[in-house]
Amino acid sequence: MELEQLRTEFLRLRLCVTLDDCVSMLEMYSEYFFKVILNHQNEQHHSIANRDAALINQMMLTKTLHVMKLIENGGVGFISEGGKELRPIVDPTIIASLIRNIFETVGLFNLN
Repeated sequence: MELEQLRTEFLRLRLCVTLDDCVSMLEMYSEYFFKVILNHQNEQHHSIANRDAALINQMMLTKTLHVMKLIENGGVGFISEGGKELRPIVDPTIIASLIRNIFETVGLFNLN
């Protein structure tokens, strides 16, 4: 990859202007968290801190997957029994609370 292509890709993922950019970034994080889980699944934890780190990594994976699924499908929609439809929407307040939860989980880990 050329330096300019790398710079363009970095900025795309860093700024996450579109929902597709956000999904791409979340997929990368999810892949990372899942690979860490798989690489360390058979390790014995010799301290409480190591055990907590493994659990927090799993929590980060599930939180990331929840955010990704919420925005990946264009949000949530609804069809009533009468056939009336609410088209899928992405509620930014829900996304913000999920992101805050991720931030607090990282903060919890760093405080221990």
